[in-house]
Amino acid sequence: MKLTIGTIASALLVILGSLDPLFAQAPAQQQQPEFVKQGQQLMREGKLEDALALYRQTLQTSPSSVPANVAAGSVLDLMGKGEEARKYFTKAIDMADTPEGKASAKRAMAMSYAFEGNCSKAIEYEQQVFDFYSSVKNFLSAGRDCGRGGSRPRLLRNSELSLFIAADGIPYCGVIGV
Repeated sequence: MKLTIGTIASALLVILGSLDPLFAQAPAQQQQPEFVKQGQQLMREGKLEDALALYRQTLQTSPSSVPANVAAGSVLDLMGKGEEARKYFTKAIDMADTPEGKASAKRAMAMSYAFEGNCSKAIEYEQQVFDFYSSVKNFLSAGRDCGRGGSRPRLLRNSELSLFIAADGIPYCGVIGV
């Protein structure tokens, strides 16, 4: 797959946006950890190796950190290392201590599969996110865009859940009719 600056920039926005729900789980919860802010800045500067090193360093002292696992996986996805990224997302899913945290990590896993064009696995994980948020009547998060695509998206459906692949190849997810 040929990567252009625009595609990488769009993918970076998707990945950075996917970290936000991890810190919006409860009203009085923490701000983004400093290492996440630093890593996001490194990613914006195109220093993916440095961002990954920072997240891995954080995981040396805090191996159960859900934000660090999701962030490391997200960087690996940007580097085209989806299989390795999904190991971090799996750990984040397993370590998350709230249903919202698990849903955020599952959404990151769905996006990892979507980046590789594995729509059936992307939909499998996004369906779990959809089911959770629907069960708690949080329809905004259930149908939240997973990214921002370009023009003329193509649509892949599994019941109400849809995975869109934009013309520029960037995936985003949504719910039809909500």
